[in-house]
Amino acid sequence: MDTKAGPSTKRPLIRRIVAAEMWFLRRILKISWAERTSNEVVLRRAGVKKEAVHIVRKRQLSFVGHIYREDDLERLTLTGRVQGKRDRGRQRVTFSHSLNQGVTQGTRSKNEFLRLADNREEWRLMTADVCNRPGT
Repeated sequence: MDTKAGPSTKRPLIRRIVAAEMWFLRRILKISWAERTSNEVVLRRAGVKKEAVHIVRKRQLSFVGHIYREDDLERLTLTGRVQGKRDRGRQRVTFSHSLNQGVTQGTRSKNEFLRLADNREEWRLMTADVCNRPGT
């Protein structure tokens, strides 16, 4: 599994998710760390692929679509439309901005990206495409 940073998930976090997944598999198969078994061997013994990062990304995208379709306080916070002054200095990267960068590679604006969530079928297709892309 490639550990490139994807939709709203930073590289160190991805490494920790993969490490936790491998730790779970080692515990299930009762493989001690002292045996110095590689991750590939553990995956072969378990008969699975690394899937935790894909599951996290898919759930992030489906949650964002769910939140955006409701016209509530959560949607306001997701879009960042709250009143008040901005902080000084470099602006923080928002969750929706980083999600947009990972999904569309910056080809769409944040508003266009979030408007896709209004059409549930389009959003599901996009989510499935992102989660099945190599390197994500």
